[in-house]
Amino acid sequence: GSYVITGGLGGLGLRAAVMLARCGAASITVSSRSGQLMASGRSVNDQLSVLRSLMGPRLVAVSCDASDAHDLTMLGHQLVGDAHGILHAAGTLRDQLLRSMRASSVESVFAPKAQGASHLQHMSAREPVHAFLLYSSTTSAFGNNGQGNYAAANSYLDALAISQTLRGQCGSSVQLPVVTGAGMGQATLNASSASMSEGYKLWSVDLEQYAAAIASVVGGLGADWAPVQALLPPAVQSMLQGEPAQSTTSQTVV
Repeated sequence: GSYVITGGLGGLGLRAAVMLARCGAASITVSSRSGQLMASGRSVNDQLSVLRSLMGPRLVAVSCDASDAHDLTMLGHQLVGDAHGILHAAGTLRDQLLRSMRASSVESVFAPKAQGASHLQHMSAREPVHAFLLYSSTTSAFGNNGQGNYAAANSYLDALAISQTLRGQCGSSVQLPVVTGAGMGQATLNASSASMSEGYKLWSVDLEQYAAAIASVVGGLGADWAPVQALLPPAVQSMLQGEPAQSTTSQTVV
């Protein structure tokens, strides 16, 4: 099938695109607001080189404002064939404590992530897809200092995915932790103090574990969640299974 990935020219989007290419995607369209790579560095350039070698002319990179309905409609025209999917990885950060957060900081975070997801949901209702994946964050569940706007925007994605399911339509959200080696999570690690960086790493996964998780959600492509879930602290694993937060019993998540 064919796939479009908003935020697809960032590190996480490119790694997901490589995974889809290796699993036989007929065509892949990756986008960013500028139509250019969203970050520089060897890892991102290497991912793009691999993707180009796998897809050739079946890879298209376009400029698309994820908050703009018209841009997303034009992006949707890249979906052709019987089976196709949408991965919504666009997003941005405007970290501030709530007491000093302005409406503009909330709007700038909600626009590409939440508003973009809403536009894509309407598009997927008109053109049914077999995969509609929203990139949420663990901040939606646990919060993070200075990221009230980001947590709320990701909570919207989680609620939208549930709404899709209740309508009988395709929709999933994945609350991603920090992914080391790419994306905004790695940027956060780079900007953090040594002590904070060690704390973030407790919740992190690497690019290959991330790709396995995305493959599992997009289409049952032979991957499972166990390697990713096993990285979480035992108390958090218990919470995710509905057990009291104070429980420290380690269990295998199926």
